[in-house]
Amino acid sequence: MSFVLQAICFTRAFRYRIDNERDSVMSDIATGRDLIKQEHAPQFLTQTVDDLESRFHNTESRAKDKFINLKVSLNLLSFTKSFF
Repeated sequence: MSFVLQAICFTRAFRYRIDNERDSVMSDIATGRDLIKQEHAPQFLTQTVDDLESRFHNTESRAKDKFINLKVSLNLLSFTKSFF
């Protein structure tokens, strides 16, 4: 059970870090979108900005899902421990 508690703490800290970086990442994405509109913008910029946005949202979603799954595991372990 201590492993699950450690994983929950790590995941909570990771989600906190993601939340703290959200404004900065979204600002970078917005800046990229503005640069794409310029006439001489490099072609790779669109893909790079799209990748950044996609990866950020995927990381955010995976961290949330992992946190939820760990909490469920902890509840199951607590129930099993109290049952036996």
